[in-house]
Amino acid sequence: MATKQLEDRLALLCDDCNTEIFADTNMVMLNDELWKEVSDEHEDSYCDDCIEKRMGRKIEFEDLKPNSGMDFTGIGMILCNAYWANDNRPDIIQKAKDEKGLG
Repeated sequence: MATKQLEDRLALLCDDCNTEIFADTNMVMLNDELWKEVSDEHEDSYCDDCIEKRMGRKIEFEDLKPNSGMDFTGIGMILCNAYWANDNRPDIIQKAKDEKGLG
């Protein structure tokens, strides 16, 4: 069982920098079209810093994979994106709320 847990954890290393990727700190899910441009293969894993390096710019709200349901941000973000934005880029959440008239 310990080996399986280790394999699962190793699967969540950034393919560029080997940083461990956590859903509540440095994991973001990009929209499908942008992911195809950023990744070398569909199953690649990148931390937020390496995604930004590959894009050559900061991640914006429009880059994130949308969620049709609501979440604690009130703007419909996938949970890992909501955690990431809340902790790292609250400006993204505020900008999206302002654009939706929820500011």
